[in-house]
Amino acid sequence: MEWSRKSDFELHPEGLWRMQFVDWKEEISEQWGQQARLSFDTECKMKDGQPYRVSVWGKPSLHPKSKVAGFLKALGIDAAEVDVDTFTLDDFIGQKLRGLIKHYEGQDGSTKQKIADFLPYRQTAGETAKGVPDPKWDDED
Repeated sequence: MEWSRKSDFELHPEGLWRMQFVDWKEEISEQWGQQARLSFDTECKMKDGQPYRVSVWGKPSLHPKSKVAGFLKALGIDAAEVDVDTFTLDDFIGQKLRGLIKHYEGQDGSTKQKIADFLPYRQTAGETAKGVPDPKWDDED
């Protein structure tokens, strides 16, 4: 194996992008405790032609302000109506929605990316995500 100090990480462009929920994983960190990492492939392509994969981390909570509740809301599901005893993110693999990607400065001074907001896959008239105009799609699958 050949080792390198270079990174092939490509920062996802900011903006509102269509994305598909592709995976989730339970993670535990010293700082945040138990979390769910939800991963999405976006319509934006990297230099190698592969879709960008972006993730959001959230507590295993269906509180209305939680990351998971925001994700569910974009899918048309009210988190307050979900049965927490039978809930699993596996049921949502493959679902399409839109995500607002924003850049921010990390504690180490580097530029990082985050999913700042989720919206339904289909746009409604005049809809914006926190002040960002919704793009016009060439195709609406």
